Order: sequence, then structure tokens, then C-alpha cells
Amino acid sequence: MDQIWIDNLSMQSGLLDLGNQPISETLQHILVSGNDETDTVLINASTICRNLCMSAYPAEVKKNIMEEGRMEMVVDNVTNTLRILVSTLRIAFMHKPCFPLPRHIIAYLFDYDKIIPSQFYRVPTDRFTLEVECRLKARMHTRQVIKYEPNDMLMEYYPEPIAPSYVILNELVQSLQNRHNVIMVSHHPIDYHIFRYVNKFNLVTSFTGAYEESINLNKIVFDRPWVPFTPEMHVLFGDKTDVRSAVMRKSKRELSNIIEKESWIYLPQDKVNDRLNQLQISQPYHL
Repeated sequence: MDQIWIDNLSMQSGLLDLGNQPISETLQHILVSGNDETDTVLINASTICRNLCMSAYPAEVKKNIMEEGRMEMVVDNVTNTLRILVSTLRIAFMHKPCFPLPRHIIAYLFDYDKIIPSQFYRVPTDRFTLEVECRLKARMHTRQVIKYEPNDMLMEYYPEPIAPSYVILNELVQSLQNRHNVIMVSHHPIDYHIFRYVNKFNLVTSFTGAYEESINLNKIVFDRPWVPFTPEMHVLFGDKTDVRSAVMRKSKRELSNIIEKESWIYLPQDKVNDRLNQLQISQPYHL
């Protein structure tokens, strides 16, 4: 890469907060590499919001901002961070002007409490971040798209999702005229289930910016690499962000042992469903 590209990328990345810089740097490294075929980047704006709030605003500063009614300033910082990140990725994409298909950068937002039944939903505990995200959504009263560049959408917001986030995201990706080689930035594991429907899927984790392949999603979400990463297992085992487990801790441990012993990870979903029925384990809802 010639020096002008390096300087432009470094300058853009340097404008980001410490919570989002690792994400930007990882994405830049991937997108400019010679053998990368990524044509779609999906960015969960909630993740960018959380990273910014946790890295740029110490506890005392958060308290003062809330008391002084300056929350809209933080929302402005979130939207500006998204624009900087999108601009940085566009520079990285431009390094491959001969790439044959359109490249798309899409930032999105979901109300996950509308997707998950209340008794199984993990309510966010960081009041400051929650307030910032709510105000960000309040600026978008209905589903809409704010255009940034011809192939960028900033932001796609679904206030009343009629399906799980990964289903809606997949519909959006499938509408794009490219090969559907996706990189996602999100700390909401429900989104990751899109991996089954796209040509290629990789995840850039928040804060660390670690680059993960889809084969590792069960380990990332469940801490159990032998449990298949499916919506059915997600309901039963839950995650650390949004979904509470639908089974008791002891039952979950016993189910995990059975899954490992019987190698469910290699079974088709209908066989897994049959086995769950035999064990008299039912799902209270579907993702």
C-alpha cells in the first residue's frame, strides 16, 4: 500500500475513541489485504455506542453529563464516530478500485427487547449507555435510511422488528448485488445467526477488535465449542448480552454434557430436534 493510503487511514482511525479504534484498525487491515473478498460490512450502531460510552466517559463525567442535561452531545459523538468509521472503511475499500462488485457499509439498530420475550431478556444495566442509545433511536421515529455514500447506509433502524435481527439483516444483505461476503461488528449474538445464509461470514469483536471465523461462534457465545450455534440452542443456553437461558442451570449443565457426549455438532437440525423431544426439552419461544 502506498504512503498516501497509510496516512489517510491512520488519520481517520486516530479520530476515534479508544473503544472503537481496535475495531477500525482490524477492519482496515482485513479490507486492504490482497486476498480479502469482503463486499459487505455490517456495523451494529449499538456496539459503537457502547464502546464510546465505556471508553470516552469516566463515571464522574457520565454523572455530570446526565445531571447537566448534556446527553444530546454524547449522541452527536456517537453519530460522528459512525461517520468517521464508515469514511475510514470507504478509504480502505477504495484501495481496491478493481474489485468487481459493489461494496456496502451498513450501520443498523434494533430494539432487542421487541425480539426476545421479557422474561428471557437481559435488561442492560448501564443506564448512561442505555439513555444514549434510546436518544439515538428517538431521532429516528420510523424505519429509515440515512444515505452517506451511494453504497453506504447510515443508519438502518428497525423500531418494531417483525422477525429476529439476523432474519431482517439477511433480507437486506440478499438484496445487495454482490457475493454476500460479510464482516460484522456487533456484540449482540442474535445478529451472528446470519452466518448460515451468507456466502462468507466473519466477526470483529468489540473492544479487542479480534477477528473471528464463523466456526468459532459457539465458543464465543456459549463458551461451549461442542454446542451447535443455532437459534434453538441459543434460546436454551442464552448469551451474556441479550438472552437469558430458557433452562435451569443444572438442566443446562446436564444438556451440555449430553450434547458433548453425543456430538450434536455433527447432527442435522431435525435430528437435534428429535433428541430434544426425547429429552422432553421444549423451547418457550423461537429466535
